[in-house]
Amino acid sequence: MSSSSSFSSPSNLSCYCRQPAQVRISKTPSNPGKKFHGCKNWNNGGCNFFRWEDEPDSSNNQVMANELIELRNKMLLLEAENQKMKESVALQFQHAQDIHVEEFSKIRQNIWKLELFVVATWVMFIIFIVVVRW
Repeated sequence: MSSSSSFSSPSNLSCYCRQPAQVRISKTPSNPGKKFHGCKNWNNGGCNFFRWEDEPDSSNNQVMANELIELRNKMLLLEAENQKMKESVALQFQHAQDIHVEEFSKIRQNIWKLELFVVATWVMFIIFIVVVRW
């Protein structure tokens, strides 16, 4: 049994610590909304007393339990959709980054070609000046 529960009132039962057992409401997916009795000190070193309450579920509790299950299923679907979106965004980001790296590489090549052209032009200019002066 998971410790997912909400606190309620004390009951007529006593736990193994000889303290009045607390009535709690389960929040687990397998038993949503179902009442049980447990040690009021279970999280502070109390005993492991546990007993389901035998009262039949009221229609209101059953409706709430069904709504809880439905909300949990919706939450799981939304979490899965969220994960897919995160993966899609990461993939798109990587693709955009790859494009930018490729463009940067092309720009660097163009700069190198322009620098080479400028140097070659200066060399040809100097050669022209030297030839004209002779």
